[in-house]
This record gives sequence, structure tokens and C-alpha cells, in this order.
Amino acid sequence: MADNNILKFMDVDANKIPEAFKSVYAENLELGYQSDGNKLLPTVTQIPSEKARGEKLIYDYLDPWDLDEITDRNADTVYSDAAMKRREVGWQVFGKAVPIDETDPIALLLDPQWAVLQNHKYAVGRQIDKSIGAALFATVVTGHKSDGTAVWGAGNSECTIIAHNSQGLTKEKILAAKKALEANDIDLGDPRNMPTLLCHSNDANALLEDSELKSIDYMRDKAYVTGKIQELYNVRLQVANHAVPSGTGYRRCGLYVKSAMACGIPKPAKTYVVQNAQKWHRWEISVKVAIGALRLYEKGVVEIQTIDPPAGSLKKAS
Repeated sequence: MADNNILKFMDVDANKIPEAFKSVYAENLELGYQSDGNKLLPTVTQIPSEKARGEKLIYDYLDPWDLDEITDRNADTVYSDAAMKRREVGWQVFGKAVPIDETDPIALLLDPQWAVLQNHKYAVGRQIDKSIGAALFATVVTGHKSDGTAVWGAGNSECTIIAHNSQGLTKEKILAAKKALEANDIDLGDPRNMPTLLCHSNDANALLEDSELKSIDYMRDKAYVTGKIQELYNVRLQVANHAVPSGTGYRRCGLYVKSAMACGIPKPAKTYVVQNAQKWHRWEISVKVAIGALRLYEKGVVEIQTIDPPAGSLKKAS
């Protein structure tokens, strides 16, 4: 039966393939890149598609406030400024088109483990990660009239940058970054503010060479068993080499809270299954996706600069 289906689809026009079959591929792709295809999307604020405005992702937000104590039932009402702040970023569109064999349509449309689908899934996921990583320290357009900018750097008093000091990633740098968030009145006990550290695998490996962190007294047996440190000082380490921004001669790891970074995908990734008349009616499948990522406020992000130390310079566990 399967052979008959393949023979049936070898000679049909692409337009005669049931749309429901094409939808299977699109649905499997969307579920894939949103679940395990990417690493960073769960760590940021996900912006719903209705926030899309033409070619832009627009996000309005409020600074947090505390409640006022009412000591007298006749006391005057205390008002706080609730003016909405706005930041925006233009959509970036990415895509990939690949040729497929004539006998592949059935597998393409129905098999969630098919290699082409898996490659598309992880390609979209990696691009989401790259967009979030690039947004950590990017310039952001601000204001309801799009007439302002928020530039990351030493000239911005709300930015915290921990210099590399000719070192890789250390527990001291992580602790200093966490303290910087707390000094900025970021409530790390708030579920929206679970801190995530985006770092390179070389940085994570440098932590494993720290004699204290590798000590069974310090980390019990987790680092030995898994070969990695997943959390330190209540900071979740997320290794994603493809997403870590780079400076001149150093890497720019980013410690951030979920409420400080945002990412939006205005529509599900668009999938096209067609035959190319200019290529002897060869089957092709292409995927396009629009992604927008931006930093919502500077105080919830800390830049940790790192370099790879010379070989043999790291402390070894005894």
C-alpha cells in the first residue's frame, strides 16, 4: 500500500496534494521549534502575535510598584505614575529552501521524525536563540513616537558590565552579576525574574575546572555525574554557543531575568511545498519565519565578559 502511495504522488501536481497533508508538516514544525528546538525562548517573555504592528514588534510595559499603607479611612488617595513605556524592534525574516526527492512527499508530510523536518525545526530554534542573544546588548528604539533609543554600554548608568580581567567565567563573576541585579531592586524571588546566564561551552567548562565547584563537598555528585553545572547561586546556566554575542577579543555572556527580555513570532513559520518548473518539476520545501527580540529594560540584564585563559592556567581539583 505504501508503494502505491509513493507511486501515486510521484507524478501529481503539487497543487493536488491535500492541504491537510501540508498542514501536518507545518504543525509538526511549529510544535518542534517551540518545545525542544530552541533553548532560550522559555527563559524570556513571549510576546503574543497581537503585539505585531506591521513590520514591528511593539511592547508596552510598566515599572513595578509597591502598595501604599492606608492608615486613615479619610486619608487622601495616593496616586502613582502609571504611564506606559514603549519599546519596539523590527521583524527579521529568515528562511531555508531545500530540494527533496520525488519519492519523499509522503515522508515529508506525515513523518514527525523525518530528517528534513528535524533540520528545519532546529534551524528555526537556533535562529530564535541567536535573535535573543543578539538583543541582549543591542540598541533599542523607545518612545510612543519611536523617537528615542536605549543604547547598551558604559555610558548608560542603568547598564552593568563586568570586565573579563583576562579571565573566563568564574563563580565570582556570576555572584557579582547576581548582586548587581539585586542592587537594581530586581526581586529574584518573583517567578518572572528567574535569572538565566547565557554562556559559551568554554565558559561552562571553565567552571568545571574550579577546584571548589568540582569538589564533592561543594557540588555533591551532580557535576561529576552530568559533566555540567546546571545552576549556581540560583542562576540557571544555559549553554548555547551559537547565541553568545562576541566583542573584540572576548565573549559577552549575559545574565538576565525573564521580565527583562522578550521575543515574539508574529505568525507560525510558513511552510511551502511546491514543484519547481524551472528544475524539471523537482519537489522543494521552504520555511520562512519572522522573529523579533528586544531588551525591555537595562537593569534586568548584566554583561559578563569572558576570554579563554591560556592552557594550563586553570585551577585543578585535588
